[in-house]
Amino acid sequence: TNKLLIKHFPHQMSLEEREKFLKHFGATQVVCFPDIGRMVIGLILSLSKFDYLSISGYSAFAYFPDHHSAAYVLKQLHQVTLFGSRLVVVFSQSSSENEL
Repeated sequence: TNKLLIKHFPHQMSLEEREKFLKHFGATQVVCFPDIGRMVIGLILSLSKFDYLSISGYSAFAYFPDHHSAAYVLKQLHQVTLFGSRLVVVFSQSSSENEL
């Protein structure tokens, strides 16, 4: 997959700053989640089954040109501390690239 989920952005970073930050690392598209509450996203796994992913605020999906670019960014950003918050970066587990 070429999509990463980045969690635990510091509250000091605005949505625009998070997007610019990820684009600096080569993201072609960024989807930031609002900081208020929790988001629940239904991901289509098959025609009749849904899986649900619960994402808290201060998170974002970032799309990269290819898997190698995404893997490089994952290695660069996972466990990095920004303003006292440690980022958690993982590959997206979705089976479809079009769920958002």
